[in-house]
Amino acid sequence: MPRILAAVGAALLLAACSTSVKETLPLGGGPLPASAGPVQVRTVTGRATARVPQNLVPQLSRAIQLQLAAAPGGGAPADLQFDVLEYRERSAQARAIAGVFMGGDRIRVVVTLRDPAGATLRTFEVDRKSNPGGFGALIDQQQALTDAVAKQIAVSLGVAGQGRR
Repeated sequence: MPRILAAVGAALLLAACSTSVKETLPLGGGPLPASAGPVQVRTVTGRATARVPQNLVPQLSRAIQLQLAAAPGGGAPADLQFDVLEYRERSAQARAIAGVFMGGDRIRVVVTLRDPAGATLRTFEVDRKSNPGGFGALIDQQQALTDAVAKQIAVSLGVAGQGRR
């Protein structure tokens, strides 16, 4: 009996997270664009094609800007646009009761980097999946998802963001 209780307790508290980045091939099936060196992101704009909380897009925009603010100056000017394609967050109350058995949270975002003339420099997808288990009831999952995605965007652009982790 104690083993069963220990296993159930562990399942309620276990946590797992993963973030993947996938480059998108240019139209026409050409090669991936070669990095033209560092860029200086001028603007960050976003939208959601998935059903998301009303404050998610502004929250993700701020998180990205915070991560990119730590970038060294210089580089070619570029504009960053993101599209939230998928968003799923489990409730804190359900997490407190069922922990890891509630399933995972997920945010999937496509990022497009454009030069000032509007030409696409790069497109990639960031897919963040997490299952914080019972601990998810104690933290703001939306903030955790947006912070993780923003940090991965900065890393993917070659900017080791120093903003909130």
